[in-house]
Amino acid sequence: MTTASTAAPSSTTRLASVDFLRGIAMIGLVFVHSILYLTPLPEGDEVDVVYVLFVFVLGDVGAALFTTLVGISFVLSMRSRTHLSSGTVIAGAAVRGAFLLIVAMLISLVTTGPDTIFEWDVLALIAIASIVLAFLRPLPSAALLAVAAAVVMFAPAVRGALDYLGYWGGRLLPVEGIEPLGLLVRPAADFASGLSPAAAFASMTAAGFFPMLPWLAFPILGMVLGRQIVGDRRRAARLWILLGVISGAGGMSLALTALSRGDSNAVTDHWTVLSFTPSSTPLFLVQLGLVLVLLGGTSLILDGRASVGDWMSPIRLVSRYSLTVYTVSYLVIFAIVRAADLVDGSRDHVSAVTTTAWAVVFSVAFVIVMIPMLGWWDRRGGVGTLEWMMNHLRLRAGTSSGRRREPEHHSDSQ
Repeated sequence: MTTASTAAPSSTTRLASVDFLRGIAMIGLVFVHSILYLTPLPEGDEVDVVYVLFVFVLGDVGAALFTTLVGISFVLSMRSRTHLSSGTVIAGAAVRGAFLLIVAMLISLVTTGPDTIFEWDVLALIAIASIVLAFLRPLPSAALLAVAAAVVMFAPAVRGALDYLGYWGGRLLPVEGIEPLGLLVRPAADFASGLSPAAAFASMTAAGFFPMLPWLAFPILGMVLGRQIVGDRRRAARLWILLGVISGAGGMSLALTALSRGDSNAVTDHWTVLSFTPSSTPLFLVQLGLVLVLLGGTSLILDGRASVGDWMSPIRLVSRYSLTVYTVSYLVIFAIVRAADLVDGSRDHVSAVTTTAWAVVFSVAFVIVMIPMLGWWDRRGGVGTLEWMMNHLRLRAGTSSGRRREPEHHSDSQ
């Protein structure tokens, strides 16, 4: 996520492509969450094209892009903080990670209840990634690639050892609307963990919505990509596009051949069909390929320009205050769900309350209303946003430990 900036970002500290993609990814997540929580899951042979497009396509790519940008942003932010010692960097990362984890758990507590605080959503993943990246910072890029590969390679074995499907309804079902049928699968039921220490550990490591295995690989790979944003950026962008095409084609080939074999297990195998939950290796390769193509293509179009135009201003605002947008959107969505509970007390509060079309209308309306609010906040230095709170906590932690106080105008995103 990002930290509020109290000064206009300069071309030397921000990249238009990173701001654009993070802002668009955040807007996409608003749509995905709205449709996911406000509309019913298609059943049987029923196919809701919009639902499938946003939840199973845009959601899959958006989550991978967002977490990869965490690693890229970490590297870019460190270039303006070369004066900081390793201890200071780790201390700041620990404060940031703790803050994000608390926010993630509070969101779950307020929206879906205490039994869901260990479901390990994307914000909890980013919290841990913030700390892990600080410790991995001294490693060379080759070592980072090895760590990312290990994270992906060990994920199926750990899922098998943790009885993954025991938390997800016992089986995987094909997603209707994705052809050929069976190429993409999903769990039969929502995640159910409870509050036991064993369930919390399983959720965090490999069984939750966004567990460390294999999702930590995306921010780690983001660190490698961030290091390449020096010198000839166009050459790096072209290389990313080429590698992205190779990765995406490889993942699809693995999935299609696994479907033709018909005996793969998306929980414990590498050579299997596409699955977001659990995150199968072929889907990881497809996601990585699409992320690389998006990063490379957007960099070729936007980076290096003297100005990208006023059209970027709203997207840049969403990017800068992505944590606030994420949190507020979640709370508003579940305010609607809770209001429906009051009208109909027999409802399960985590269930659909409207149609896909109305969920899309809500998403558009939310973004239209939120952007002027972000502009108002930004003109006041971001005071009161979650980014502002997190930055001040980090600064206080650095000061109280006797370390050099970091200037407030630095952006935590780039």
